[in-house]
Amino acid sequence: KDSMSCSSYRPISLLNADYKLYTGILAKRLGGAIGNLIHLDQKGFMKGRQLHEVTHKLFAAIDLAEQE
Repeated sequence: KDSMSCSSYRPISLLNADYKLYTGILAKRLGGAIGNLIHLDQKGFMKGRQLHEVTHKLFAAIDLAEQE
């Protein structure tokens, strides 16, 4: 193909740029308030909360159940 011809290239798509911008702004604005509404045991997709904490609690509960 001819590298100097415009028809040799595909256009880029920016259709989702506005959606990504909107959801990013919304996530930042709701971030502070949502932490007070979501229970502390909810770890998935929450900033500052780690999934390994849940895994640790699960193994502790399994060990306790096996002892009883």
